[in-house]
Amino acid sequence: MLENWLKKNQNELIQLRRYLHENPEIGYAEKETSAYLKNYLKSLELQIIENNDMKFGFYTELGPLTDNILAIRCDLDALPIQDIKNCDYSSKKTKMMHACGHDAHMTILIGLIKLLKEHESKLTGRLRFIFQPAEECSPGGAISMIKGGAINNVTHIIGYHLYPMLNANQIAIKEGFITATVEVIEIELKCNGGHTSRPEESVDLVLATSMLVSEINKNLEQIKSDESPIVFVFGSINGGDTFNVIPSNIKLKGTLRYVNSAQKETIHGSINKAISEINNITGTEIEFSIPYSSPGIYNNKLLTQLIIDSGNSILEKNNTVILEKGSLGGEDFAFYLEKIPGAYFRIGCYDGHARDLHCNYFDINEDCIFTGINILKSVILNYGHLS
Repeated sequence: MLENWLKKNQNELIQLRRYLHENPEIGYAEKETSAYLKNYLKSLELQIIENNDMKFGFYTELGPLTDNILAIRCDLDALPIQDIKNCDYSSKKTKMMHACGHDAHMTILIGLIKLLKEHESKLTGRLRFIFQPAEECSPGGAISMIKGGAINNVTHIIGYHLYPMLNANQIAIKEGFITATVEVIEIELKCNGGHTSRPEESVDLVLATSMLVSEINKNLEQIKSDESPIVFVFGSINGGDTFNVIPSNIKLKGTLRYVNSAQKETIHGSINKAISEINNITGTEIEFSIPYSSPGIYNNKLLTQLIIDSGNSILEKNNTVILEKGSLGGEDFAFYLEKIPGAYFRIGCYDGHARDLHCNYFDINEDCIFTGINILKSVILNYGHLS
């Protein structure tokens, strides 16, 4: 059933992915993307379920009404990155680009839905297909979808993401934590300021800031390990207006990432200890806050094995990769898993150039689309919702 269907629909799906790649929209602004996908699904005579809470997200369903509902989720948003690729389908929009593969994620789910719609009589259980906005945002769109009822009555949920470290005929997964807890960190340092010729008469806030960053990382080094890595990195530093005035305010923004959730209190205690020490040494007033936190994805054992079995059944030997370590990247799919069990896996997409996501030349081997459809179809079969 699948091989002939993929040959028949290959060009249409590639063109769909390229259209989405050319027309990206960033998180919570995916108006046209959402409308385009909904119109496509309506052409298949499928009902769209949406509401204001879901923003530009929505879901649709297939299969007979059963108590056991399996959901599969994709994401809609692009990133504020300038596409520098020289190809026919590079982004048409300035500083907007599908640099994380969400265009392929959408195409995979659309392709799967079209395949299953054409063989709807073989479905033995209810399937829900979730199209989520703003995965790249803080807070992420998963929270909006949950609030809007997108996982109400769902028994299990499956998520997936492209992975340029592997080829397009491979997948990767691990049981337990596969992504990190990610906390957005804000630190503000304050003093009265002063003249740069007389730092001894005030607090040298730039020096205090550098001491704080160093002290925090030194403390974290003592509690992290290869099995429980911790990454604390700032991406934004703002303070000062001119060269000869010691600033009275410096703001830092960054992320704290860790895979062992049991270490949370220890990690926060280590940071607060460093803040207290620098405050005592320099007299700097320091405020520390966490405006947003996303939990790590914890893969359910049963569903992880189901995905492994699906990969082993349809991919060549050694093309289902069992990851030894989780990623320190974050994913708001984790919010679904706080409510219902599920699993999240990676689909290889290496195009011969880009070995990482979020780069301005990112592209994919489009064969990954068909690997994704094939794996998900097998997952549904092994789950018991397809005969």
